[in-house]
Amino acid sequence: MKRLLTLALALASLVANSKASPILSEFLASNAQNLATADDKTEDWIEIQNTGDAAINLAGYHLTDDPEQPQRWAIPAVDLAPGAFLVVFASGDDLKDVAADLHTNFRLNREGGYLALTGSNGAVVSAFEAYPPQRTDVSYGLAGSDPFYFGSPTPGEANGTNGVLGFVADTKFSVDRGYFEEAFQVEITTATDDVRIIYTTDGRKPSKETVFTGPIGEVYTGPITIDTTTTLRAIALKDGFRASNVDTQTYLFLADVPKQTGEQLIDKWGDTWGGTSADYEMDPRVTEDARWKDTLVEDLKTLPVLSITVEPEQFFSLNKGIYPGKIGQDGIDIPASAELLHPDGKEGFQIDC
Repeated sequence: MKRLLTLALALASLVANSKASPILSEFLASNAQNLATADDKTEDWIEIQNTGDAAINLAGYHLTDDPEQPQRWAIPAVDLAPGAFLVVFASGDDLKDVAADLHTNFRLNREGGYLALTGSNGAVVSAFEAYPPQRTDVSYGLAGSDPFYFGSPTPGEANGTNGVLGFVADTKFSVDRGYFEEAFQVEITTATDDVRIIYTTDGRKPSKETVFTGPIGEVYTGPITIDTTTTLRAIALKDGFRASNVDTQTYLFLADVPKQTGEQLIDKWGDTWGGTSADYEMDPRVTEDARWKDTLVEDLKTLPVLSITVEPEQFFSLNKGIYPGKIGQDGIDIPASAELLHPDGKEGFQIDC
């Protein structure tokens, strides 16, 4: 008799599991251009999924953004087939026509908050109890039982595999770009804990290691000494998180400018254009002229500088650089960083372009 009772309880458990409750599978709390309503508005949205193998009627279920109001918005009688999804717009308009878009009577908080699906008695069925701050057009939802950010939201479809646990904060440099005369040290930090910072000083874009290569750049372990014209670029990485963007700071030592030759870079990257190296130096007939040789550096301080940084091999390569490979061939687009530096210390800017 005991074995029969145990078997009956096991069967009951299987039946209960096969009729799994609906869950909150994904939501978007800052919708700019992801999914539009019937009247072409981009409202935030909430997705409910039936994970069981039997149809569910959602009459009696509620959505809420307030644990003190568990039945804030009643879901109308919508049938949800096994594996199917229901998308409800969180616009605050309170629309319940099942033949049209559904809209809650509340909006979602982009800065973080509470979101729950509750039953007829107000009990929580599925919830994001304290979801973190959200990003525009990046959704938040479940991959298995764990919550992730999704850079490619999928309203009404299964969640993708591109989820990340969070976003690494931008890197910060202790010294801002500008004109310098003496050596100094730069510290690189980020507000995110337990990260690796990778940096370069030769114009290359730093990145994490791949299956085939190590990281591009050096792993930051402490302050970096800057004693010559340098473009410092950095990225912060953390496993399971989306990396920071690449930040760029150019430190210009004007005393270096009259002495630069440019030929070292050409030799390093191997393009000489039929045996003729490019010549990027200031003309010695100018830099050595007695009329302004001694005041040249001070004269350069009257000019702002636009610093354009690209991958060295893309800049100097004959076939994929800024120089067309054939006469009459148009140039090609190359990703770059552009910075404006002012000699008087006035704030400039940096932009990826």
